[in-house]
Amino acid sequence: RFDPARSTRAFSLASPDVMAAILPTLAGRLSVEAPGVRLEMHASNGLDLVSALAASSFDLGLSPAVRDGAGLVQTRLGEVRFCVLARRGHPALSRRRFDLDAWVSHPHVIVRAWAAGPGVVARAFESTGRQRRIGAVVPGFLAAPFVVAETDHFFAAPRELVAPLAAKLDLVMLEPPIEIPALPVVALWHERM
Repeated sequence: RFDPARSTRAFSLASPDVMAAILPTLAGRLSVEAPGVRLEMHASNGLDLVSALAASSFDLGLSPAVRDGAGLVQTRLGEVRFCVLARRGHPALSRRRFDLDAWVSHPHVIVRAWAAGPGVVARAFESTGRQRRIGAVVPGFLAAPFVVAETDHFFAAPRELVAPLAAKLDLVMLEPPIEIPALPVVALWHERM
C-alpha cells in the first residue's frame, strides 16, 4: 500500500511548459505530504503523451486537453481561461476600452504549435474574420511573457498559468475582446499505474 508520507519513490511527470506555473504549489504540497518523494519534470511539448504513458516513459502526464488512448486513465483537474498579456504602459491601453481593433493593431507573440492545425486562439480569430499580425514566434509559453514585457506585442495565454509571471514582470492581464473557449486540464496515466 502506498503511503506518501513514507515513500522515497521518484515520480516522472510529463507536462507542457504552460503548466510550469503550478509547480511551486505542487512542490510545496509534496514537501509537506510526501517529503521523501522526488518529482522529475519532463517537457511534453511535441511529445505523443499517450504513447509515452503506454510505454511507461512517465508515471503521469498533464495535458490541456482530454486525450483518448487504450488503457489511459484521466481525471479532470479543472480548466484554464484565457487572458491577453500586455506590458504596463502599452499604447493600446490608453484607449477607452480594449477591443478587437486595439488588439489587432499591434503584433502578437505566439507559441510554436506542436499539434497539427490551429490552436484555440487562432480558431477564435478565424471566427472573427480578422487577421492578427505575428511579431514573434517562441518555442514555449514561458518565453512569451518576457517578450511582452519588452515590446508592444500582445500574448493570449491561460490566465491561471501566466498570472504568477505577469505579476513578477509587471504585465497587465486583459479580458480578450473575442470569445476564447476555456480549456480543460487533465492528469493522465496508464491503467497499470
